[in-house]
Amino acid sequence: MSDIFLSYANEDRVHAERLAESLEEQGWSVWWDRLIPPGKTFDEVIDEALRASRCVIVIWSNASVTSRWVAAEAEEALRRGALLPILVEPSVRVPLQFRAIQAADLTNWSGVPTDPHFQSVVEAVQRLVGAPPQLLSLKLNQKPDVVLEVGDIFLSYSREDDAYAKKLLDLLRKHKLSVWADDRIDYGDRWWKTIVANIRSCVAMVVIMTPRSEESKWVEREILFADDEKKPIFPLLLEGKRFPLLIGVQYHDVTNGKMPPLTFVATLKKLAARKDAV
Repeated sequence: MSDIFLSYANEDRVHAERLAESLEEQGWSVWWDRLIPPGKTFDEVIDEALRASRCVIVIWSNASVTSRWVAAEAEEALRRGALLPILVEPSVRVPLQFRAIQAADLTNWSGVPTDPHFQSVVEAVQRLVGAPPQLLSLKLNQKPDVVLEVGDIFLSYSREDDAYAKKLLDLLRKHKLSVWADDRIDYGDRWWKTIVANIRSCVAMVVIMTPRSEESKWVEREILFADDEKKPIFPLLLEGKRFPLLIGVQYHDVTNGKMPPLTFVATLKKLAARKDAV
């Protein structure tokens, strides 16, 4: 049977075909076409293909979130620990029971195999299925990459402020700081479990304050948990006003997209150095 099972609504067949072809070009076998051979029922074929696959990619869209077939396939994949969700449309409200699983964002993917978002999907598939046959032989004599699972600094922000967050990450990493942000969450991980582990292991949290992050329940939870863990919190005011949650905490003004001062970076480096010295 196939390495990967694609679950999707009929309305998303174009997305499914493009994704299947791209994954097959990587070297995996993909079950997606749903052709039913003579003598078999639809339920039988789907059940066999689903159980035989090691990775189940669920394509979430406004059509698929209302499909009972997609929901049933996603539920089975979740039970087996084989679920890899993907978003192909913006503002999709994923069914409640699947929201704890981080979804890969392919809403702007045009089919280019080198696209970073698609490459994240490839990496996630490799973790579930293993390297495709033609790539496996090439990797036998290579040293494994070092995977940074945690960071000294935890960056909390709204996804809508992604552009500024990336610039800040580049600055901090340029100064040799190990920073964890949710760009490092493995797709398929249980989101909150990963966040908790990284907050516990960090030496400080940096919060990008905007009206969007103030409305984010995830940012609020991260701040509250960091405070409970007695982690130093360093807010950066990008837009709007200081959060009521952080009313007693000194912040840096980074409005208009400017970067924080080097004294801010130096403070973070001192905290990280103390951790290394322990």
